[in-house]
Amino acid sequence: MSDISLRISELLLEKKLNKRSFSALLGYSDVAIGKIINGKSKPKFEMLESLINAFPDINPNWLLTGKGEMLLSEEENSHTTEETDKQTLAGYYYPNVDASAGLNFATNGNGFEKIPVTIPYWGENLSFINVFGDSMYPKFQSGEIIGIKEVEYVYLTFGNPFVVVLKNGDVHLKYVRKGKDDTHVILASENQLYEDREFHIKNIRSFYQVKGVISRLAM
Repeated sequence: MSDISLRISELLLEKKLNKRSFSALLGYSDVAIGKIINGKSKPKFEMLESLINAFPDINPNWLLTGKGEMLLSEEENSHTTEETDKQTLAGYYYPNVDASAGLNFATNGNGFEKIPVTIPYWGENLSFINVFGDSMYPKFQSGEIIGIKEVEYVYLTFGNPFVVVLKNGDVHLKYVRKGKDDTHVILASENQLYEDREFHIKNIRSFYQVKGVISRLAM
């Protein structure tokens, strides 16, 4: 069962709702809600939006990341809209995009479901995607969410982790190191079971610097 499924189950207990009444409230079938609660499927953006609209006292950050309290305080609830306007939108979380999953996120990002994320001090214009696989373990663990921001090749700081999007659409979370010359880079893993791979920069569409990580232990 996923962490967000557990939090939705906690919400039902808090609101003293069963699956049928919860489904009717959100306008979804019992079967669809049951699969989400049982962890057999992930909630879609529209469903999360409906949930937040149905329960304005629910803390959206808790629902998405598990951070903070489930319920907003009375003061927070009455000023939610005002405070959201004051805060800087860090970016958007793409729940269906995984680093290393082979999705052409850079060019087709607008076609993916996205959830607005506000995190103080992380900056702006970030994208939040899932970590997939164990090639960067233990630096990054599968299931964590990373905040990334596009950076031009000339401004790369070699030796740091980046999400690298190849022109064939593959997406990789790797350390980027200098290659054999100025036209090549090496993508290296934290996990020594994976071999380094060298690419010509003409085969790379874009680089995204990792700005931060939301640990699955906090979700």
